[in-house]
Amino acid sequence: MHNRLSFNRIIATPSLNKLSYFMTSLTLAPLLNIAQRAMLSAGKKVFFLRNNVDSFSPIQKADPILALELSKIIEKEIINELAYSFPDHKINVASDSSGAYSSENNEHQWHIGISGIDNLIHSFPFYAVSIAYCFNGKTQLGIVYNPATEESYVAMRQEGATLNDKRIRVAKPNELLANSFISLNTNYCHTKNEDALALIPKLSKQVKDIRMLGSEALDLCLLAEGCVAAFIGHSLNYTQIAAAQLIATEAGAIFVDFNGADADQYTQNILACSPKQLKLFLKSLA
Repeated sequence: MHNRLSFNRIIATPSLNKLSYFMTSLTLAPLLNIAQRAMLSAGKKVFFLRNNVDSFSPIQKADPILALELSKIIEKEIINELAYSFPDHKINVASDSSGAYSSENNEHQWHIGISGIDNLIHSFPFYAVSIAYCFNGKTQLGIVYNPATEESYVAMRQEGATLNDKRIRVAKPNELLANSFISLNTNYCHTKNEDALALIPKLSKQVKDIRMLGSEALDLCLLAEGCVAAFIGHSLNYTQIAAAQLIATEAGAIFVDFNGADADQYTQNILACSPKQLKLFLKSLA
């Protein structure tokens, strides 16, 4: 059994401001190791569930309660690992909007979520487990893992982003939107977001094609990888996308609301793209 870590010892880096620490890859490395271990445990649970989804009836698969319960089962694997290693940290989970697990410490927070759980239920291999660590309100570490493809996206603040240890970057901007793929996430089956769906005919006339794959975390990772030029998301849950947002940001993306103001953890409708294409995409949403 691994030993419980004291985070105060890990980040005993001198600071001129006693209220904050200078987070580096060295101070974040122990957290990354534990987060990856938690991710592997969650991945094993995903594999088990994936191999047993046929045991659910079509009626059960259509019930949102099943998606919620499966998300909680997977998230519990991560909660157990993080709560043991960091008992004084706050743990936020995407499936539980009522509060957080473990400590009420707002200085050290984790955000964990399962993105694309409906895809998992229907054996569509586009779903991910995500873990983000935040210190004093700023995301410092993010991991998004797709167990179906064994793709692991990782980012640390000011250290760049990687896919399976290879550096990734947003695509070079096209001068014309007509040459661009974009990713659209409407959260339709949960929120019946008619405003989001209304964007489809408008955007489809301006871009090469629209992808709607059902996992906001992986959509953002595709942006970070350069597979799509932009991500447009509606009614987003910050805990669900915290890790992917850091990954895309470290890969060169910018995040704003539909009016062009900087996005924060309370922004639900988000446009993410290369800074050089921001004006073009904002114009397309107007």
